[in-house]
Formats: sequence, structure tokens, C-alpha cells
Amino acid sequence: MPERNIVKCRHCDHRTRSRVQGSRLAITRLMPLAATLLVLASVVLVGCGTSRHGVENYYPLGRGLVWSYQSATSGTITLTNLAPRDLAGRRVVPQTFQNPWMGNLMLFVFADTNGASALAVQTPAEAGPRVLRNPACFLKYPAKPGLNWFCPALDDPDQQGSYMIEAVDDVVTVPAGTFKSCVRVRCDYSVSHPWIGTTLKEERKWYAPGVGMVKWMTTEHLPGEEFFGPSGMTTTLELVSYKK
Repeated sequence: MPERNIVKCRHCDHRTRSRVQGSRLAITRLMPLAATLLVLASVVLVGCGTSRHGVENYYPLGRGLVWSYQSATSGTITLTNLAPRDLAGRRVVPQTFQNPWMGNLMLFVFADTNGASALAVQTPAEAGPRVLRNPACFLKYPAKPGLNWFCPALDDPDQQGSYMIEAVDDVVTVPAGTFKSCVRVRCDYSVSHPWIGTTLKEERKWYAPGVGMVKWMTTEHLPGEEFFGPSGMTTTLELVSYKK
């Protein structure tokens, strides 16, 4: 029976909508933290080419560099560059994403004329690197407003995210400081959940010259918002420190 036939009055309708929205938000907050780590891994990569003013200007690949990020929902996530190694015929930089709740996620990054890309990923449950079907390029360079492209998801190669550079001159303030001339990238993609069906994610990432990603903000839009109004959860991750 359609839901509109169950609601009997305006007050009941209000209580019904509130209970449904509350349940949907509770389910969203229980989603695995591993998904957050994969998203972070996909958004910190930036740049292209091989010169220091290309890929390393927006995402330094030097061994031993460390970034620390803070989120109200995910806690502290630390990114560390390890020593370069060979993998599947390419020279890559292994990166570890450490979180006290989920352990380590590893990403294996390379740079070429097409941009900076992930060649492989290794989740805490995997014994070794899992080479992606197609390398995942996360930012075209040089960055120009309006430039758009598609990138496969790290955890599901059959899903594609739609990327677009929205701005190249943003000023961003986070706990680590204020950063100028930041590149702002938007990404839209869908995510399938066993409990609530397909949701739509809208992400924005800010990259500072000489530092890398300084801020990430994502909003997940839940099914039925056209009936119940906005009910998704917004998560923000901000740079706390950067050690050279």
C-alpha cells in the first residue's frame, strides 16, 4: 500500500517523516570506515607529468613525507610516502593510509603524461597489491576550470566517477593553515549499499601547491530525498599537519 494512504494527518505525517529520516541517517553513519579510507586515497592524488612543477607541486612524492588529516566521523588519518618500487612494469610510490579503527590501506601511485594515477590498491584484508583493471587518474594537469574526465572507482572498477575542475584560485583555511591558489575538484558518483539501495555522492577536494590535498568534503544523498527533503550526511576531512 502506498505510504501516502497510511499517513492520516499532518501531525502524523510529520512524525512519520522524522522517524524515516532518522533511521536513514543512522544506517548511513554505520557504513564501514574502510570506504572513507578508499575515498581519501582517491582524492589526495593530483598532478601530471614528471617535473617538480607538475605532479610534485600538487602532490609531493618524496619518500618519508607525512600528512595528517582529521575528521569528526573518521578520526585521524595519516598518509605516509614509502620508498619507490617496481610493480606490474611501472615504478610506483607506495603510500600508507593509517587509521586506528581500520589499520592500513595502501595505494601504489605513478605519474606520466596522462596525469597521476593509482596502479594498484591493497586493503587491510588483502595480502598484497591488487592491480586495477585500468589505472585510476584523479586529476588532469595543467588544471583548468571546466576540464572534466571520468575515473574508475578504487573499490569497484565497474563504477565511474565524473570529475571536473571547478576553480584554480580558491583560498582554504584548515587547522594546518591558510592555503592560496588551491585547485578545487568536484566528483559525482553512485554507491550501492545493501541496506538502503543506491546513493549519490557529491565530493569536493582542494589541493594546495607544494602541499597536496588540504580539504575534502563529501555529501551522500539518500534515496527518497525528493519526498522527505535533504537527509544525507556531509563529512569533512581537513589537513592538520604536513611533515617534509
